[in-house]
Amino acid sequence: MVFDCNEKVALVTGGAAGIGLGYVKKLLSNGFKGVAILDIDESKGNQVAAELGPKVFFLKVDTTNKVKFRDAFVKTIEKFGGLDLVINHARICNESDFELMIDINAKSVVTGTLLAIEFMRKDKGGKGGFVVNTSSILGLSGASLVPVYYATKHFIIGFGKSMGTPVYYEKTGIKVMTIAPGLTDTRLPNNAKFNSGFNGLEERRPIVMEQFKLQPVDAVADCLLLALNVGNNGSVWVVENGQDPFEFKPERPTIT
Repeated sequence: MVFDCNEKVALVTGGAAGIGLGYVKKLLSNGFKGVAILDIDESKGNQVAAELGPKVFFLKVDTTNKVKFRDAFVKTIEKFGGLDLVINHARICNESDFELMIDINAKSVVTGTLLAIEFMRKDKGGKGGFVVNTSSILGLSGASLVPVYYATKHFIIGFGKSMGTPVYYEKTGIKVMTIAPGLTDTRLPNNAKFNSGFNGLEERRPIVMEQFKLQPVDAVADCLLLALNVGNNGSVWVVENGQDPFEFKPERPTIT
């Protein structure tokens, strides 16, 4: 079934730059009537909203603040008259402040998903919808440079597959899916901060980077549209190295 983007409303965390902004632009160019961007970068957020026009609603929000995060959902619905899609994309990569990284990369994804369910669930008067959480191909493997970051990406995949089971969908009418991009041309790969307690990690950055082919942001945004159109509830979508996006299917099935 083809996903109809026309007159839909989305809320995107971490949407002021990089992949998050790519999502926003892709949704608008395909017919969304409104997108709320949640980001802590107020300057960049206001700039993006001014450039993209009245269909974009910027809110400066720290997603670790549950009260302000929830208020952003309320304001988005008041602004556009509904909500159809929530994308939890906000993330950082700073091994030296792993508590904050877990708060943003993992806990905030849970908060954003549960808020989406609260406001969109059919059994409470909503119309259902979609939640898409951004993980990474790093969530399908392991590596030495950023172990806690990798762990948060594993968490997102496990959480999404668990929430994307029939027991939830039958009540809520909300599909939960995960996108796992490969290395993408954003600020994150070069700005990732390693654990300062281990010498020699920084020297390994170029060695690791040579193993990947940077893909454009638009490739990940195209993967989002593909997932919305053909993705099953609980599915994980991989896009990397210039290849066509595909659904990742683990050997062990989800326990329902």
